[in-house]
Amino acid sequence: HRAAVENASRADQLGVGPEFYGHGIVEQTLGGRVRGTALLMERLEPLGDTWADIDSRKLLDDVARLSRECFHNDVRLQNVLRRGPVPVLIDFDLMSTWCLKVAVTSDCIEHDFRALLEPLGEVAASFREYADLYSFSLSVEDGPLYRTVLRRLSELWLLLEAPVMRALLETVAAEKLIEVPFEGLVR
Repeated sequence: HRAAVENASRADQLGVGPEFYGHGIVEQTLGGRVRGTALLMERLEPLGDTWADIDSRKLLDDVARLSRECFHNDVRLQNVLRRGPVPVLIDFDLMSTWCLKVAVTSDCIEHDFRALLEPLGEVAASFREYADLYSFSLSVEDGPLYRTVLRRLSELWLLLEAPVMRALLETVAAEKLIEVPFEGLVR
């Protein structure tokens, strides 16, 4: 619960996601006992069916901004709402500075890329952006948004191939490269 609160607050401070007002504890005692954390945020509207090129640019800009600090780890259209006409990225529960996480059922497969990325400075942000956009591309149907994401992935690949991807291939055992999260990144 603490990570959800910290991540929502951090995303708001970075100017990405809904405005975060605070948090509290919710406890249910009737019909069973449930205790959880409630995040208090601005009200956003459903994404709807309309999507324009300006929406794609805004979403990609937000992913890039967030990537300067961390992986979102769950970028998908189900995690995009609207503030008026503007798309807003939500759901920062899996956000992490150095760990790439892949949600599977109620758990995550994760890998800490700190040792590889920290010495690379600014290149780390490009790797985070690449990882988040790559996983996002797997959930988007062909169309203008998908092609915009693929163009950005191609641009990022050129920046990352030598300093990150080749280093990854050289430092990770071959049998590990066919496992999540590596197989998607080096495919």
